[in-house]
Amino acid sequence: MTETADEPTFGQLLIQSAREAVAYKRGEVRGVRVTRAKVTARAVDVIAPPEYAGQDIRRIRETLGLSQAVFADLIGASASTVRAWERGARQPSEMARRLIALAERDPEVFAKDLVAAE
Repeated sequence: MTETADEPTFGQLLIQSAREAVAYKRGEVRGVRVTRAKVTARAVDVIAPPEYAGQDIRRIRETLGLSQAVFADLIGASASTVRAWERGARQPSEMARRLIALAERDPEVFAKDLVAAE
C-alpha cells in the first residue's frame, strides 16, 4: 500500500483511534457507535497451552529473574509445587501451563504485579 502526503499512516490512524477510545471511555464523546462481539465456542477454538518439561519451567522462571517462591506466588502455586515441576516429579495443570505460557510469551505482563518489599 502506497501512501500519499494527504493520507495518514497506519500508525497515525492507530493513535487517533486510541485517543477516540479514551475520549469515549471518559464520557467526552457522545453519539458514538460501539460494537461488541460475543465470542462463543461455536465461533472459536481455544488452543491448548503447551506442555513443559522441568527444565523449560526453570528456564522461563530464571528468564524472569524470579525465585521459585516468587514465581509460585505469581501463578498461584506453592513453592513446593514449582520445585516438583522443575524436578519433573509433577506436571503443571492446564491452567498453570497457560500462565507459564503467558510468562514465556509476554514476561512484562507479570512485572506490574511485583512491588518492592518494605
